[in-house]
Amino acid sequence: MKEVEMHALVSGHVQGVGFRFTTLTHAKRLNLKGKVRNLPNGKVEIFAQGSPEILEKFLELLRTDSGAADVYYIEKRLYAIEAICVDFIIER
Repeated sequence: MKEVEMHALVSGHVQGVGFRFTTLTHAKRLNLKGKVRNLPNGKVEIFAQGSPEILEKFLELLRTDSGAADVYYIEKRLYAIEAICVDFIIER
């Protein structure tokens, strides 16, 4: 299956509760590449590369298995990959 890049904005109680680390853990378990970072508006931004099916599984894990975080809404878009990522990181 062709890989794509997903850009997602996660809303809810997602900052200061370990959500970025949980995102990193799920991404590495699913062999995704990309990055996650906090935004000044309280949302978390994710860029992830993988197959559409694995990216959907990733989002489902973020909705249902995010520890102390409370995910209200995830806005996502899929794109063709322009630059290949080599790992998944937490961007500070």
